[in-house]
Amino acid sequence: MCNDDAQKLAELSFRAHQSKHNLDDLIPKALKAAEGKNELGQTLQDAFGKAGDPAAGALMQKAKGAAGDLQHLAEDAEDERKKLVKLITDSDDLTGFNNAEFVHNMAKDLGSVREAVTDYMNADKIEKFLEFETAKKGDDLLAALTEQLPKAQKLYAELSELYLLSEPVVSTSLYMHSGNCLLDTETNCITPFIHTHEYYGETYESNANCHFEILGGEADVKIEQMDTEGGYDGVTVNGNFYSGGEGVGTTVKGSGDLHFSSDCCCEDAGFKVCVDVPKKKGGDGNEGAQYYPIMYFVDKEFVNVAQTCTGDLVGSPIYFKNYDGCAAACDAKNQECVGFAYFPTGDGKPNMCFLFSKFTEVQYYTGCDDDAVVTSKKSFLQKGNSTQPVTDEPQKAICAAKLSKFVGTNLTPDPSGKNKFKLKELTKAARCYEIA
Repeated sequence: MCNDDAQKLAELSFRAHQSKHNLDDLIPKALKAAEGKNELGQTLQDAFGKAGDPAAGALMQKAKGAAGDLQHLAEDAEDERKKLVKLITDSDDLTGFNNAEFVHNMAKDLGSVREAVTDYMNADKIEKFLEFETAKKGDDLLAALTEQLPKAQKLYAELSELYLLSEPVVSTSLYMHSGNCLLDTETNCITPFIHTHEYYGETYESNANCHFEILGGEADVKIEQMDTEGGYDGVTVNGNFYSGGEGVGTTVKGSGDLHFSSDCCCEDAGFKVCVDVPKKKGGDGNEGAQYYPIMYFVDKEFVNVAQTCTGDLVGSPIYFKNYDGCAAACDAKNQECVGFAYFPTGDGKPNMCFLFSKFTEVQYYTGCDDDAVVTSKKSFLQKGNSTQPVTDEPQKAICAAKLSKFVGTNLTPDPSGKNKFKLKELTKAARCYEIA
């Protein structure tokens, strides 16, 4: 009666089911992002190679390398996921554990997982664990799962972080480093990712570990909702852990990191935490208003032409963010990032951008159509009034420099490199580039 090896195996299988579900969700997204980033990198590399822009081509090679890193990590995660699936299947066959039915009833007060799983196992198979052969199989599976589960969880965390470097989630208040939470970039509110399951409806993610960084120093963190499993699932701000119904309606001062973590999923409604920082220029989807074409700081006559640049990279090449999204990613790394190179490919199509801590080379194209940087006639970037930032989505490549970093300066090249603040090289191209 004291032998609970079957229950131990079923409990670990339940936890493995949750990790498998997380990998099921993330791996396809990462592989799709890697494929798209690699294809776009190759397309842009071809275009700028033909246009005689080796610096832009080198950036695209870096993008392809980053896409390869993401793909390889996603493939490693898939290998570990398959191993986990095999162990889960073998374990559930041995114990008769019905994970779907168990999770469906988790909202009930079932007690500890170890005790609760018994009602969702096959009684005859539990009794078999008293026999040596079955007990030995159970011990082997328990050992294998105990070893495999942390590997899968570690790869999930690593893949999540690398995926978010490629497609960052950022608002005026928060930067998401890892995890699968949802960030409303207009309200600066965080909520958990909600799964809709066939058997047990909507529930937040198990084994979640979302990591956000609060931007702009100290901020007001308002706990609007906290309906999670008390004592286990919740949000940590400044070292204080809020779960269950704690802190609802209160506002606390927060800085640095903000975390959401959960262990085993239940049917609680989740949480909503909003972070408010002082208003600044830009924001609300107009972060690009803080950035000017780099030619504004070199030769204002060419401020509105297509332009590319390179320099000291910050982070990973960013895929599928619009101009304001790239500006927001640069803002999130304010201590490092001074601007970015942005490569659009057309309305509704994927884009690429690169963040820089320093600019070294610029190439500008004088052979493109007039006002090729912008798409809207209402843009302030018209000849005779070139002192304004890009306020609409560009249609051609642009190098954007943050005004606050360069106001009142002149970046005219110093080929000797002695003046580290100035460009090393400026190239005028009396032509345009074309994307196939």
